[in-house]
Amino acid sequence: MFGAGHPYANDADARTLAASLRAEDLGAFRDAHYHASGATLIIVGRFDPAAMTRTVTELFGGWSPAPPAPLPPVPAMRPAVGPLWLAHADPEASQVRITFEFSAASPRSARGARAVVAEMIRARVAHVRTRLGASYGVRATYSMTDAGDAILVDGHVDAGRAGEVVLRMQADLEGLRTPDGAFAADFVRARRKQLAQALGDPMKASSVADELEAAVTQHLAIDDAATLPAKIAATTLAEARAVTAADLAPARMAVMLSGRPADTTAALQAANVTRFQSIDDGAAVERQ
Repeated sequence: MFGAGHPYANDADARTLAASLRAEDLGAFRDAHYHASGATLIIVGRFDPAAMTRTVTELFGGWSPAPPAPLPPVPAMRPAVGPLWLAHADPEASQVRITFEFSAASPRSARGARAVVAEMIRARVAHVRTRLGASYGVRATYSMTDAGDAILVDGHVDAGRAGEVVLRMQADLEGLRTPDGAFAADFVRARRKQLAQALGDPMKASSVADELEAAVTQHLAIDDAATLPAKIAATTLAEARAVTAADLAPARMAVMLSGRPADTTAALQAANVTRFQSIDDGAAVERQ
């Protein structure tokens, strides 16, 4: 997803760096970064603003409105050209975990359409549980990072039916990418469900705090949760089609099957996958 050489993918470099750190290095980092300057304070609930201001001042000192020092920019994702197929060895697994991941190409501003598309994907892959009875459930979500965004479709399935499930999920996703006959009806149901959920979102302090925190960390407008229902309601069929075409492209897809080697190999064969990388203890070997 992030590409060879991307800092998010360099686990070995991170381990080497961590091993070289000294206590005084951590102290210097704390002193340089763990202070209120440039921070965002989120307080939600029933409280006395004046009393809370006094408490915050006692804890942090003066709350400066100055922006934080600029951080080094995170490189953009440079995903390898897919589709990529990976088989991860987990000898203790009783099921096979199937993960489809796509590096998203749609703009983050398409929040309403993305919410509807995520629901369309969830509804399609739900039959892995409801009709096939091969899983307790499969999730579908957008994830957002400073490097870029991705769609994750993920679930644990019956090891003996993993190949069947992979084929079915591929067909589901392709039917959304190149709109099939059920696309319009799926869109209407998904938009209605997402709008109902957004409008019925409980205004509990903890929920509101989580929404505000997500907006800040994901560089969204601070009122993103409040404006999302209107964005969902205004989403058109054409916008949903544009998002699925951009975000479900095979060239941006990586699929990983994790489980006992015999189970993942059998599943890939059943799914007609002839070339894949086998990952065992961090080593990747291409197999055909």
